[in-house]
Order: sequence, then structure tokens, then C-alpha cells
Amino acid sequence: MRADSPKTRCLFTAEKHVNPFRVRFFKLKPSRKSKSTISIVPTARSCRAFHLEVRARQTQNGLTMRFSLIDQITELQPGESIQAVKNLSLAEEYLQDHFPGFPIMPGVLMVEAMVQTSAWLMRASEEFRFSTVVLKEAKAVKFNNFVSPGQTLRLTSTVQKKDDRFWTFKASGELGDKSAVSAKLILEQYNVSDAFSMPTKTDEHQITAMKELFAVLTAKR
Repeated sequence: MRADSPKTRCLFTAEKHVNPFRVRFFKLKPSRKSKSTISIVPTARSCRAFHLEVRARQTQNGLTMRFSLIDQITELQPGESIQAVKNLSLAEEYLQDHFPGFPIMPGVLMVEAMVQTSAWLMRASEEFRFSTVVLKEAKAVKFNNFVSPGQTLRLTSTVQKKDDRFWTFKASGELGDKSAVSAKLILEQYNVSDAFSMPTKTDEHQITAMKELFAVLTAKR
């Protein structure tokens, strides 16, 4: 669904094959430097009230990062950088429709894989102090190559700037020596009990779940 206005465009997207409850609100801005790149910016005014409500319900119901788009964290330097891998399998359901006869990883999931990689660096660096990490903004997103079943997307994210709530990353995904995707990401971290006046058990449940998944992703193989 789209709601257009002269100043902004809100895109209401539901990733039905991955998480039917994961709803986001974006406006698209052409890059000033290159026509081939875009910036993805969550809308702040007309959609903000509903956006906050959806985010609160997602976290309250344990829906935040319910799926993982990375298979292993291969290297992590707290506060500095992280490397991870995503092994694309033909068995992944969304490839049935994207596209029939020519399965490739959707661009939005390539970006999500970089976001999740960066989020793990934030969590590990902060010793899981915050329950929730969300994408605030993605700038200069470039898609350079398709990712096909059987291929491994190697993800790298490096910290460029950070404060208590917002961290900025330079992230990329590569196929061997070829670039597949790259972007500048800004992520926000917070506790639900502070942001939405919810019980602290919501944060405790989320942090415990993230610690368990982190242990799996960092296990030696």
C-alpha cells in the first residue's frame, strides 16, 4: 500500500514470506551523488504514531528479529568490526516467488543481512545492555551482483560513528572477490521498558533470546 504526498512517500511493506508482522515505513530519496543509489529513511511525521505502535507490538510479542539471515559470525572485534556469512539455500521459501525459474536473494533481505550483522556487533560491544536494535536509516544502498542458491554472501560491517543510542556503520556483502551489496547504515538501540513504558520482563525475554542465538552464531565449527 502506498500513501503519497508532495513531500514524502510512505511504503507500508509486509514481508509475507519471512515475517508477516514485520511492517516498516520508509521514504525513498535519490542519492545526490549517483542516480543508481538510493537512501531509505523511515518516515518521521505522518507515519510516526502508527510506526511506534507497530514497533512496540513487535517487541512485546517477541517478533523482533524472529528470523536470522546470517548463519555464522566468523570474526568480531567489539566496538570496531564484524564479519559474518549467509549461505543461500534453494530451500528458502521466499525464493519460490523471487523469481520462478531464476531464484535470487531479494535486495531487501541483502540489506537486512547487513543490518543484522551490524546489530550483533552493537549487542556484543554493549554486552547486551539493550533489548532492541532497529534500522534507523540506510544510505547509498548499492546492489552490484545477484546472490543465487549455493552461494555464500560474506558480510562485513565496520563502525564509523557511535553514541549511546545511535551507531553508524559502513557495511558490505561480497561473493568471493565481487561486491554484491553495500550501504551506510544507522542503527538505534533501546530498551522497550524505557521507550514504551512496558514491563521490564519484555526486555529480559528479548535479551535472553538474543544471547542464546548469539551463542549459536559464534560457536566454533
